[in-house]
Amino acid sequence: DLSKTHLLGASPRVQLYAQMAGALVSIFLCAGLYVVFTKAYRCINELTATTGSFPAPDVGAWRAVSIAVSATSLPIALSFGVLLI
Repeated sequence: DLSKTHLLGASPRVQLYAQMAGALVSIFLCAGLYVVFTKAYRCINELTATTGSFPAPDVGAWRAVSIAVSATSLPIALSFGVLLI
């Protein structure tokens, strides 16, 4: 937020560089953590696994997202994908 940058007397350029560095680090960190978790818990990516180690109800939604993202072909209709964009 540039208003906070101004109040603190910091440079907007430094803030931009810090945000870019944070975004770059988070790309590799999130991808690495995803690989670690899918190796530790096979039920995340295996389509044949009906139950997993996670009793929480929200895990089903995240499992569906991870399967959709890691699938070789998109498992949704093209019209829905266009609608999302």
